[in-house]
Amino acid sequence: MVETSCKPLLKTACRITEESDYAFVYDESTERVKVLNLTGLHILKICDGKKSIKDITGIMCRLFPNIPLSKIEIDTEKFIEEAAKSGLVSL
Repeated sequence: MVETSCKPLLKTACRITEESDYAFVYDESTERVKVLNLTGLHILKICDGKKSIKDITGIMCRLFPNIPLSKIEIDTEKFIEEAAKSGLVSL
């Protein structure tokens, strides 16, 4: 599990292409493509290196007020952890 005080930063080599229901993230340094749903896209776009995971969770709660806080916390932390493992963000 990642620390909620971490401030994830989207890798500068990543290029995002948004579609209606999903997005492609192309990592120029590895030439790999990742497909994200819209929730993942929202999270990734907030990863600016200034906001902590706790801050990002708060933003996601405002975007999705009908989803329980505990689910947003778990899903956001899990997504960021996976994004870090795949090299899309640094912590």
